[in-house]
Amino acid sequence: MSESKIHSALVSAYIASGVMPASRTKFEGKAFTPPTGQSWARLTGLPTGRAPSAQGKDAAQEWTGILVVDVYHPKNTGHAEILEDVDTLQSFFRSGGRIEYYGQNVLIRRTERSQIKEEAVWLSVSVSIYCSAVDSGNGGDGLLLDLGGPSGAEGAISSDADNRLALGSDQKLYVRDDLTPDPLAYYILAKG
Repeated sequence: MSESKIHSALVSAYIASGVMPASRTKFEGKAFTPPTGQSWARLTGLPTGRAPSAQGKDAAQEWTGILVVDVYHPKNTGHAEILEDVDTLQSFFRSGGRIEYYGQNVLIRRTERSQIKEEAVWLSVSVSIYCSAVDSGNGGDGLLLDLGGPSGAEGAISSDADNRLALGSDQKLYVRDDLTPDPLAYYILAKG
């Protein structure tokens, strides 16, 4: 089991959700200045524990944790837009969804949101994505997202020409790991 792969799987899935551009997202360990007058988000990974997933000395270890996505919108813009972002995240990270990142599987258990909070210049809401992962073999060749099947997935895929997210032959979301056309996401994941 790899903390790095688990975190990278969750960050990759967040990017694939399209809720906020990477340029307006505060990633852990990266310098960031919130954009003036625009919405933005902050990601925080919170591991909550490791324990055997079954009885016996040879039982696989299960990792549990929460990806917290704090969404910020300019103050006095109302609740509709910020709740649309919440809806996007909750629809994308459905209970029972699965993310596979280079052989590491992550299961989405549930998502919850906080109340909308008013801060000095921002409205904010936190979306907590509860997940777990178990030991898995090495391997895998990229990111595979299975977050509820093609019924909702096809509508979530951008039709932009340079988009690398596509439905795979098994009707699940897949991002090729070929660095073409956009190495930014790869760089963020490698440094994350």
